[in-house]
Formats: sequence, structure tokens, C-alpha cells
Amino acid sequence: MADNTQTSNGLPREDEVAAIFDRMSDEYDDIKDLWYSWLFSRLHYLILTYLIQGPSDTVRCCLDVGCGTGFQTMLLALSGKDTIGIDISRELVGVARRKEPRRYLGDLGLFSSPFRFVRRYDRKLRKIASRIRGTADVGKTDFHTASATAIPFKDGQFDLINCCGSTLSLIKDYQIALSEMARVLRPGGYLVLEVENKYNVDLIWPALDSLLGGIIGFEQPLPTSFGNLCSACGQHLKTDFPFSTHDEEVDMKIWLFSSHTLQRQLDQLGLQVIRVEGIHCATNLVPSVLLDSPTPCLFLRSAFSLLSTVEEMTASLPVFRRLGCSTIFFCVKKDGERRGNRRDVPDHGMRRA
Repeated sequence: MADNTQTSNGLPREDEVAAIFDRMSDEYDDIKDLWYSWLFSRLHYLILTYLIQGPSDTVRCCLDVGCGTGFQTMLLALSGKDTIGIDISRELVGVARRKEPRRYLGDLGLFSSPFRFVRRYDRKLRKIASRIRGTADVGKTDFHTASATAIPFKDGQFDLINCCGSTLSLIKDYQIALSEMARVLRPGGYLVLEVENKYNVDLIWPALDSLLGGIIGFEQPLPTSFGNLCSACGQHLKTDFPFSTHDEEVDMKIWLFSSHTLQRQLDQLGLQVIRVEGIHCATNLVPSVLLDSPTPCLFLRSAFSLLSTVEEMTASLPVFRRLGCSTIFFCVKKDGERRGNRRDVPDHGMRRA
């Protein structure tokens, strides 16, 4: 189990993270800003294009770690895959349980957003999911309140594990979580892992903002912003990140991962990285604090439209994908590898949502 003690410079305890997301549950699916609208649109597109280009025929049973309200759980179910979602937030899991994959066969998007590019991606996702699903029915879904550091399933139970939405960046003992995911993934199975990337342009903006007297709006002290920018090469970084709800803003420390170091750690667990993608590779030329605005102005939306088009054309190039604010690792578990601690745990069944 993870050590849940709070340290002065460490990540928050698991119960503290759960409490923050519990308070966000009624607004979690209502995404009004450019930053998260683009993040989830691109993430879902990359997951489905990966599935259709390779492992879709060998994937039957999936696990969504840090499922939140079930964005990727529903996405995988739309592709005909039976999927279990787990999250430490009871309130988010409660929202996910009320969702029915079949509802998303029509025009309903996985989340609510005002931007046209979200609707464009929604149409793409439904077409790709239909191709993957073929003549099969939508997959079954089930949800549990559980920790990524103590996954309550048997060794090798899943064909594919999805861990996105920066879940790993919020876990203090992320190494335990990775070991648990490797344990419950079958040999030859697949892991889709999205994390906050350390080496990205958006790390420069807070330092510049500090020099300019805070006019951009990051509100990060100069020693902190320059300390983050000049941190040791190859080491993961802990930094403050603001989480906003309708009535409060909470600063919480998260991990920013060195992609090369994390790739080595994955390999040590028998998880071979076979593809890497980036999100917010070009759009991060606009500071994230501006893209996080719930009411972006016309100029900002126009600039974002141009940069997002550039990103769609260049994000898969090695020089760009490693500079995204989010990095997605597509991994396969090596045959014959057994990693993590074997645990005898119940084999939870599925329920149709």
C-alpha cells in the first residue's frame, strides 16, 4: 500500500486527492476551456487510432485506472470492449456508474464543451469506434472505488489497461501504481499511459511571468519557477498545480515526468514502449493559464485554432512529441515477464451499465 503520510514538499495524501475530486464531481464533465477540451479530444483520438492500427482484435477485457467519470471507460465500451473503471473518488465513480455507453452512439459527446473542434473529434471517434466494434454490441462496464496502488484484481486479468487524465502524476508512490498495473496486465497485453511531461514549453512561461511581474497570471514565485526550469536533467519533478472548481482553487503538487527516465522504469517492469505521442506540443506556445480560461476571447480562439492545426500535422514527429505538455506511452507487456507482487484477490465481474 502507498504511504499516506503528508510531507512538507511531497504530494498530498490519497484521501486529500480524493476529497478534492469529490468536490469537482458535479462539474467534471462540463469542460469550457481550450486546454482540457483539446487534451481529451486528442487523447481519445490517439487511443482509438492506436487500437484500430494494432491490438483491437486481441483486446477483450480492459481496466481504466483513474477513470474519473468514465471518459475513457465509455470510449473503450463504444469500441466493443468490456471495461472496468477504478478511481479513489467515490463521487466521480458515482457519476460514472450512471452513464450508459449506448447513449454515446448518437450525437452526445463524451464531455460537454462549446468548441467546434470537440464536435469534429466526436464524429471521428464514433466512426473509429464503430469500425473497431464491427457487428459486436457495445462493451459492458463496471466501476469500483479503489486505489491504483492496490488494484483489487488478479494477476494477468486484463488485455489492456488505460491510465490517462494525468492520473499517475497525482500518485505519490507512482512506482507502486506502475507495478500494480504491470501485475494485472497479461503477458502480451497493452498499457496506455498519459502523464504530465517535464520538458515542455509551458514550463518556460511561469519563469517569464515571474520576471514580468505576474502579468500572465501564473502567480508562481520566481525561485519556484526557475527551480523547476533548472531542475536536474533526467529526474522527475514535483511542482504545484492549480485545480479549480466553481467556488475554490486548490494548489496541489503533482509529478512532471522525464519521459526518458519513465520509459526506463516501464522497461524494468517488463513494459516495452512501442509508441510515444504528445499533446499540447504546439498549442503550448500559448501559456496554459490563458488556455484554461472558461471564456477565451476571439483572438485567443483564433490563435489556438492555428496552433492546433499545426499540432495535428506535427505532433507525431519525434522532435515535437517529446515536447508536449502531456506524453502518451503505448506499451506492451513482454511475454514471460512477471512483475510486481503476486496477490490473491477477487475476480470482479462486469455489470452492464
